[in-house]
Amino acid sequence: MEQPGLTALHKLFAWEHNRLAELIHDELYPRFSVDEPDTTDLNRIFDEARLVVEATMRKITYEDWLPALSGRKLKQNDVDYINLNVSPNIMTIFSGAFFRVGHTMVNNEFWRFDTGNGNVNRNGGGGGRQDDDAKVMMDAKAVMVNEDHENVARLNKDLMDHGHRILTVGAVLTTMNIDPILAGLVYQPNQAIDTLVVPALRSHLFEFNLALVDGTHTTAFDLVARNIQRGRDLGIDSYVDVRTGLLGSFVNAVTSWEDITQNGHTIQKLKNLYGETGWGKLDLYVGMLLERHEQGSSLGRTLRAGIELQFSILQQGDCLWYTKTLRTCGAGIPLFDEKLAILTGSRTLAGVLRDNTGLDVAPNYNDFQTRHSQGAQSSLHHKACLPAICMILRNLHSCSCSPTSQLRHCLE
Repeated sequence: MEQPGLTALHKLFAWEHNRLAELIHDELYPRFSVDEPDTTDLNRIFDEARLVVEATMRKITYEDWLPALSGRKLKQNDVDYINLNVSPNIMTIFSGAFFRVGHTMVNNEFWRFDTGNGNVNRNGGGGGRQDDDAKVMMDAKAVMVNEDHENVARLNKDLMDHGHRILTVGAVLTTMNIDPILAGLVYQPNQAIDTLVVPALRSHLFEFNLALVDGTHTTAFDLVARNIQRGRDLGIDSYVDVRTGLLGSFVNAVTSWEDITQNGHTIQKLKNLYGETGWGKLDLYVGMLLERHEQGSSLGRTLRAGIELQFSILQQGDCLWYTKTLRTCGAGIPLFDEKLAILTGSRTLAGVLRDNTGLDVAPNYNDFQTRHSQGAQSSLHHKACLPAICMILRNLHSCSCSPTSQLRHCLE
């Protein structure tokens, strides 16, 4: 079963594309027009809507999500400048380790809400939900991440009781209404970024899946073990080597386990696994999660540098960066107001939710903050998976650029 939050976001942005396509159609072909769009016009409508959806996702990712995660903004690339010396590919250290950070943020279950009143305003005004943790927990209906076939019948009845249409294909259960899942994502904080990963991903992943194993029980996957092995299979350098390459060795040299973590119990485990002086062999995935978070950030120093570098080179080397493609805005251009909202920064994920679902999300609502300020380590929601959608069509190749020199110029 695919991750429910990611499935909901896929559907949300498909709806956004269709909404924009309808706006373009109505603009080009008013209601009482005798003309009908031909194939060329239909293709134009589709492409214009896709252009705005892509720009919306990039704006949300770079301007809203990434600063919430790292604690600071990247410099915006000059709209007239493309750095031909930058390869806009995905670095192996990013795809094989750094962006697997989301696995430690996953909860053991997803919250769903009965969204009959459509109101998920955290401030509780205007008939919305009370801003009360106990009430939120009481209202939530949990769905286990590793929900198996034995619970499908119970889940079906539960969904029908709430008026949802359902579709069951093998062991995969899909609700035709994603509002309950999206409302849950709005309220539910993710897990802190650390070395702890929930049992659903460590002990029960793909434990039972009719579509994959013909109805027979299988040994569950340990996602953390797979992440570590993936890094070794890809030939990713050790944590110490990557840290030195990104940050330099002068002030970031590792000469003891204490330079990585101050937790004595963890240090003893590391010594047992890697040896008394084995920090030079430490796997990147393990080391990046051990780091103490930077002030105001949910990430440690090496992890933040790697993620910011990847997003920076994607921006610098992209000749179709959204601020370039939207510069053609002008009178008579389809979706002028929508494009202008993206360029001025006023288009947010809250706006996408308001326009495409029954959720009455406040216009100034920040989708990447918890209901209460609980510090940087818990300042995000599961919608941290959104950039995975932005990058899903990217080829996963190693970047041949010099990371240290690029990193110096990508931060404000």
